Formats: sequence, C-alpha cells, structure tokens
Amino acid sequence: MIFYKVLKMNTSVRKIQKDDLNHLKSVLDSIELFPSEMLEDMITDYFENQENQDIWFTATNDDIPISIGYCAPEKLTEGTFNLYAIGVQSDFQGKEAVIRDFWKDGDDKVVYWKKLN
Repeated sequence: MIFYKVLKMNTSVRKIQKDDLNHLKSVLDSIELFPSEMLEDMITDYFENQENQDIWFTATNDDIPISIGYCAPEKLTEGTFNLYAIGVQSDFQGKEAVIRDFWKDGDDKVVYWKKLN
C-alpha cells in the first residue's frame, strides 16, 4: 500500500522561493541538519544578489517543501559545484523512490530498499 501512496504523490524539484522559508524551517527542525534559525541569514544573499551562483533547491509534495539542498560553485573551476547540505523531512524518509521518466517519457524507475540482517 505504501507503493500506491508514493506513486500518487505530486512531487517536483525546484529552486527555493522566499515563501518556502517557514516550511523549510520545519524540515530542518525535523532532521536537525543545522539550526533552523540560521536559514534566513544563510539564504539572504541567494535571494538578493543576482550575481550569486549558489543553488538552493527543494523537493515538494503538493507544492509544500519536504526537503532542502544547497550547493555552491567550487572556486577556481568552471561548472563544478559542491553539495554542502541536503536533507529530507523525517516523515518522508524511508519511502520507495520513484524517478519519473527515467527509462523514457512516461516510464518511471521505482527503487526499493530493504536492509537485511
């Protein structure tokens, strides 16, 4: 039954918007990646500086952020980024993964994982 729920989720990945900050703070509080009160100071330049090349992204479920990711360019390189932070809201962790259109348009890849003792 979990499989059915995962396939029915309306998920997408997009750049973070200012309106996402409260949801993202809840995500951070659920996973303790870093203190949520630090987020606004960390992301201010991303919103205000058009020259900023950092990438802040989120996966959403029904357009509500459920994850946070941050990467920035590696100095002295072209097109190389470092992933500095990534996390998924705790109650969305451990679900079967669905990678839309992996094989071809309309043909998704479904990933299952089970730890065996």
